[in-house]
This record gives sequence, C-alpha cells and structure tokens, in this order.
Amino acid sequence: MSAVAPGVLDADHLRLVPSLWRQGPLAPSAIGPGESGSPMVLPDWVALVQQLSGELAQANVALAEVRTLLAGTQAGERRARHQALHDGLTALPNRAHFRDSLAQALCADAGPVQLTLFVIDLDGFKQVNDQHGHDAGDELLCIIAARLHRAVRAEDMVARLGGDEFACLLYGVNDLQTAQRVACKVFDAVSAPVKIGDVCLAVRPSIGIARCAPGGAAPEVLLKQADLAMYQAKRGQTGYAFADTDPGGT
Repeated sequence: MSAVAPGVLDADHLRLVPSLWRQGPLAPSAIGPGESGSPMVLPDWVALVQQLSGELAQANVALAEVRTLLAGTQAGERRARHQALHDGLTALPNRAHFRDSLAQALCADAGPVQLTLFVIDLDGFKQVNDQHGHDAGDELLCIIAARLHRAVRAEDMVARLGGDEFACLLYGVNDLQTAQRVACKVFDAVSAPVKIGDVCLAVRPSIGIARCAPGGAAPEVLLKQADLAMYQAKRGQTGYAFADTDPGGT
C-alpha cells in the first residue's frame, strides 16, 4: 500500500474501508472524497491497531507473571512433598514413606513380589554422640546412609526410620542364602571405620531380617518381626538374625 497525502484516498485504502467498518463503530480519523465527490469518513484503524497491540502486550506480561507464579507454586509443592517424605538429615525416605512403599509392594493390585526387609540399629551410636558431640553423630549417620545405598541394588530401598535406626527393602529377594549374603555385605559396610575430623569412629550394626512372600504379612507385622529379630541380634551380638516366624529362618 503506497503512502498518500492526508485527506486523499487511493484505491488500496478504499478497499480496506468496508472490512474495517464491519469491525464496529470507530472514531473517525480522516475525511476524503468518495467516488461521487462527497466526503467519506475513515475509521481510525491505526489507533485501533496500536490499542490492540498494547492490550496484547499487557496480556502477555500478565500471562508471564501467572506462569512464573504457577512454576513457583509447583516447585514449592514439590519441596514440601519431598520434605514430608524424606529425612531432613540424610535425605533418605522417612518412616512414613518407607511404610507406604512396603504396603504398595505387599499389595496384590500392585503386583506383589518376593520381599526381604532389614531393620538396622547402630550399636554404640549413643557413645559417639556423648563423647564427640551431635555434629559428629550427624555426620556419621550421613556416611552410614551413603554406605547402605552402595551395599544394596539400585532398585532396593533404604530409609531412615528415626534416630540411629535404618531399614532396607530388598525387592525380588526371599531365599535365605541371598538374604544372608546381603546382610553380611551391609554389616561389613556399616562396621568399617569412619574418620571424622581427627577422630576415627566405628559402630556395629544389628540387623533384623524378615522375609515375606506375596500375600504375606501386613506392613506393620513385617516391620515388627524385623524389629524383634534386630533386638535378638543385638542381644546375641550376632550381627544379624532372622525373624522367628520367617520361613526357613534360623
């Protein structure tokens, strides 16, 4: 479209008039001669375009603000959910998360699998806190958490149940020999000396083991069995012990 002098309409401008006029009542901006020589009123289509462009820019700014707010809200929800399900010190799943995962693994609808549950308590941990302070104790717990992760497979679950008590859930494991082999590996990993600052520390785990076939015990029962077996291992200083009701256990 070529530029024209004010008040003069060429053929291209005239073809725009009907379509612009149908868009609604607009303020007149120019007067030029029609085909019969009578005055013709043009809508202020330049002002309309400018107005719509401004409104679109404002809408884009508002949309960007909403998206930023939504992203922040979603990130906050993810952080809150993670904090609710994980231990604040070691970042491991907490007791509630572990219990829910155990329940899902035992649920028939979720496709039950052979399971072995370890409950692990650290013998001598109280002395570490008493003699070297809670900071050393916290660092030791973080190191033990990392060692437990390395001692089991990636698909298995490690959790901190509270204090100096941990748990491992081994998926697809129910035979005695495999459970014993993993228990020995966990025992060696946890028992290895730890150097914190200038101090060399060592704790000894007591491991209670409960095994469950599909359709077996409820989560609370399985945890109780493993917990009792852990106290049995602690009393006998045997390193690990199987639950009394465990099939094929000692």
